[in-house]
Amino acid sequence: MSDDGIKYYWSGVSIPFMGFVGSLEILCVIFMFMSKSFITYLCIGVILFFILLLFFSLKVTVDYNNLYITYGIGIFEKIIPLTEIKGKRIVPNKDSTLCLAYNMSANEAVMLELRSGERLYVPADNSRRFQSALSIMG
Repeated sequence: MSDDGIKYYWSGVSIPFMGFVGSLEILCVIFMFMSKSFITYLCIGVILFFILLLFFSLKVTVDYNNLYITYGIGIFEKIIPLTEIKGKRIVPNKDSTLCLAYNMSANEAVMLELRSGERLYVPADNSRRFQSALSIMG
């Protein structure tokens, strides 16, 4: 993916997810010092930290050929060729927990229907601009 061909870019942070995992991290630190199982709570805390790194944010990028959906630091990424998108429509944000988690302020998301029959709900700051960026340039 090259920066000069980007048609759309959005990045969102999941405040609810960060708050939940952060609270669990604080509990692990408290229990580490209050119990005799220091190593157990240290391991749990480290695992929670890596889970936080993997899923704290969501980036949506559209270039002239592909849609990229990337979580956290980028280990989990879904690349969808634009030619694989059969249909797209704007739907209320309440239809998807993922959209609510990463984009609390927007009340719309874009539902993509792929040629394989899979449906994806993708949050975006500007659903109409995202939907138009998914159109293949001829």
